[in-house]
Amino acid sequence: MGRIKVYGTHAINRLTCLKFEKVDKRSAHDLEFIYHGDGCTSHLGNDRKTKSEDTKIKSHHVNVPWRYCGSVGTVIHEVMHALGFEHEMNRFDRKEYAWIYYENVNKVCLILNILDNNIYVQNF
Repeated sequence: MGRIKVYGTHAINRLTCLKFEKVDKRSAHDLEFIYHGDGCTSHLGNDRKTKSEDTKIKSHHVNVPWRYCGSVGTVIHEVMHALGFEHEMNRFDRKEYAWIYYENVNKVCLILNILDNNIYVQNF
């Protein structure tokens, strides 16, 4: 998983104005990759920090266990959530830009298509 994580953060460095750098585990940091459980997850934004079990440093945990999240795209996806980016399909104005063919959407996933309130979305 180490290489995938590095490739993901390097891609963000290369393609955006954001810059990630590796720091010593015991140094203060805002983002920490963890490998626990079955899902690829990250809280949205930087308001929910968790203490690391071994260092006791509070940081935003991005969970990318290898067997479930083994792609650069998944790492980028979860890091973007940590930075506050939501799914495009949930934008309040998505009907102006995208069409969703609900007959092609797995019924279990329909809950993921709820529109956000525009208070939370900032267009750039």
